[in-house]
Amino acid sequence: MSEPNLKGLDLHSEEVQELMGAVPSWIHRWGITLIALILIGALSLCATIRLPERYEIELTPLATDGSTIISMPDGVKIKRIYVTNNTSVKANDTLIAYTDDTFATTPIAGSVTYIGPVHEDTPIPAGTELLKVVNESPADSTIYYAYIPQNIASKISRGQQIPLPEIGTGIVKTISYSPNSQENYYIEISSNNSNHFHNHIKTDLTISSQTILQKLLTTIRHKTKIIN
Repeated sequence: MSEPNLKGLDLHSEEVQELMGAVPSWIHRWGITLIALILIGALSLCATIRLPERYEIELTPLATDGSTIISMPDGVKIKRIYVTNNTSVKANDTLIAYTDDTFATTPIAGSVTYIGPVHEDTPIPAGTELLKVVNESPADSTIYYAYIPQNIASKISRGQQIPLPEIGTGIVKTISYSPNSQENYYIEISSNNSNHFHNHIKTDLTISSQTILQKLLTTIRHKTKIIN
């Protein structure tokens, strides 16, 4: 290919300089497309990636024989008894209905034993121990429990692993379906390491909460309310 004949062409003229400095239209088109794709990809990642949140919870071991005690709440009577003595129950089964339309449920599966005055429509002192549920977990495991708020309980599931300091790892065995009178949910964690027994354990429960995009929008809304 022969070289262009530039003889007589004023390379410093305004027309030539404008032509030489012009950006090809295809660069505009592909540049805008590339920027749009990058923004879409970034927004997609922000809407997908969840930010971890940590909550400190305190775990308490169940009775050393793997049991839990159901006691009489304040100022109510027994309205209805759903279980008989020495029968098996599943976790979250209803045991007793009280006259204030509240219910006592078992947080664990096991065998129910009457240990107190279990009678309908009879005044019973508050705090009286009524039932004992013996846990059916293997003898080589230790069961810990805690009460946690709904915003945490809704983000964990049975079978989820929970770190237990100085012990190892525990597994979520039970989460109650309804809250107690303090609006907290019962959670039960099993540890197979029975060689280490602690009266109380504090651990960080890490859960996936808001996405990056949700967190950003929440922050913007919060700052907007402050400004207004």
